[in-house]
Amino acid sequence: MSAILKQLQGDDIPAEYRHPDRDTLFQVVADNGEAFMFTSELDAAAKVVELTEREAKP
Repeated sequence: MSAILKQLQGDDIPAEYRHPDRDTLFQVVADNGEAFMFTSELDAAAKVVELTEREAKP
């Protein structure tokens, strides 16, 4: 499974994830449409790797 990593800022951040101290959020979207939100770019990148490796396993 592949995944897309997006950096969201300002109005691009969904309302339920907005916080006064948060100006950036990272969204990972899997091929099946499942979305994951992260405040850390490293955590988001790790999720992309996890999803990609899941596809590579037989």
